Amino acid sequence: SLAKEYISKGIRINTVSPGAFDTDMSLLPGESREERDRRFAPLIPAGRIATIEEVANTVVWVSSSEASFFVGHDFVIDGGASN
Repeated sequence: SLAKEYISKGIRINTVSPGAFDTDMSLLPGESREERDRRFAPLIPAGRIATIEEVANTVVWVSSSEASFFVGHDFVIDGGASN
């Protein structure tokens, strides 16, 4: 509802909802990145977690003039896990 309210003022509101991506927070205590990747691979249709750059690139794009007509959307970056 905020997106509909504020677009008339030239303010676009969208959200970005990342799934698992490569940060220390995605690791279990004592787990290596390779172990984490094996744990997540069967859960994500893309077969891997996202990189920080992939999440950041989405945020930059949705904030750019190239996405100027996207209003009120949630951009889910999860490699197909929620589908």
